[in-house]
Amino acid sequence: MYLESLTNLNEIIFTHQDRGDKTNFSGYKPEMQSFMAKGTDMFIELIKLIESGRYKLTYKPKIRGMRTRDSDKFETENVIIKLLHRILFVIDGDMTLCKSGIITTVSRVEDFSLKFGSVAVLDATANVNKGYEPYLRYKPDSTVMFNKPEIRDYSNVTFHVAKGFKQSKSGLYSGKSDSEIVQIVKDYLDLLYPLVDEDDNMLVAVHKDVLPIFMEQCRMDNITFINWGNHAGSNQWSHYNIASIIGWFRLPQHIYANMLNVGADGYANYEPELQSYDKDVTALADSTVSDDMVQFYNRIRSRVAIDTAGNCEDVDFYLFSDDASRSKSIIARMIQEFDHATVTDWNVSPATAIKKKRTKSIERADNIIAILKLEATKKEDVLAEDIRNRLGTTKQAFINTMKTKYMQDELTYFGIKYTRLESVQGKPSIFDFTETKNL
Repeated sequence: MYLESLTNLNEIIFTHQDRGDKTNFSGYKPEMQSFMAKGTDMFIELIKLIESGRYKLTYKPKIRGMRTRDSDKFETENVIIKLLHRILFVIDGDMTLCKSGIITTVSRVEDFSLKFGSVAVLDATANVNKGYEPYLRYKPDSTVMFNKPEIRDYSNVTFHVAKGFKQSKSGLYSGKSDSEIVQIVKDYLDLLYPLVDEDDNMLVAVHKDVLPIFMEQCRMDNITFINWGNHAGSNQWSHYNIASIIGWFRLPQHIYANMLNVGADGYANYEPELQSYDKDVTALADSTVSDDMVQFYNRIRSRVAIDTAGNCEDVDFYLFSDDASRSKSIIARMIQEFDHATVTDWNVSPATAIKKKRTKSIERADNIIAILKLEATKKEDVLAEDIRNRLGTTKQAFINTMKTKYMQDELTYFGIKYTRLESVQGKPSIFDFTETKNL
């Protein structure tokens, strides 16, 4: 009964056939509501049965939170119980379901104020971040926002915006070989070097995955690199006079959806401000990008007022952009926080490596690898045909992708073998996970 119920939950959530990136898509709702009507009691009963010692757990599953040394029966049971509690928490409330490509995320968060009664938030960029708007819309009696006084003048700030540079992870490094990434980093550095004189200090924000490469390849001591996540609150770079961003920071989509849901006391209560819920999620996500830019740029000496009028010393902010309409809106929202700042075009062009586009074959290979990494945790061979069917791609496109050097390099890196099952009629192709690594 329990295995069947858990299988049903998996089928409802993770094998839904809706296409495209969606949040709380309607197709799963009737099935999910039916499951939740009896699912929570089932989880409680299962947890009690495991705690009673009635069942002997002989299989050690790979579960987030389980340490490699947790081999004894008690610890295995303890980790499984914690996992069941996490699932119970998610389905026993107004959860968020996000589908992005082949990845489905189910999550739920709680409002701090439900735990503490009231919360005071000191946020100088609250007007930029749309995450507060649901509280103002749905909880006007209990939510108060005080606007900060406009005491700063950023007339000495100049924004230099370059166009034609994709700033997503896929545009910078995801899906690229090590040599390609190094060349892209070098190309960006070549654009930064002429901006920095001997007496200058430049702060650059990059994605954490490529931070070591930027630090290793940079040949100027007065350029400092930090990763997103380490960009807010610190005062240690307040003497720097130049700042630049390479790679815009975004969190997974379900985090933004949860932010809206919490403010509205649940997805069921939420009424879209724009034309749809997904557009509201996107608008919130974009506003947080603007927010992070403001936070980062104000790590350097623009944060320090030098007179009673609120002026700062001269600073230069450099920004790479793809110049899409959505990116323009993000930049405009960010610049609004810098009253009287100057905005100019930064007339530089991306080098060949930066402009190089990911092919559909590479995108298809990345999707195959993403599925295989999930399957690898089971340590059981999987038919290549099953993977192809899950992707919904044609047989010839799948075969051509498997022949590419990029795909072969990826399989080698993760220790996944692509071979034929000689002992079975028809000799079907399989993926063998017996020697996986780097997962």
